Amino acid sequence: MKNENIDTERLILRPLQIIDSKQMLNNLVSSEKVTKFLTWSPHYDIDSVKASIAKKI
Repeated sequence: MKNENIDTERLILRPLQIIDSKQMLNNLVSSEKVTKFLTWSPHYDIDSVKASIAKKI
C-alpha cells in the first residue's frame, strides 16, 4: 500500500519521517504527562527519537 497524504482544509496527514524527530521531541515524546498512558516511556534525546521513528518507517 502506498503512503499518501490526506489533505483537508485545516489538516495535512502524512507518513512519519525522520525529519519529524525534533518537533516530536519538543512537543510530544519528552513529556511525562503526554506519555503517561502510552506504550512508550518519554524520550529525552534526539537520537532515541530518531531510532524510534526508524523502527516505524
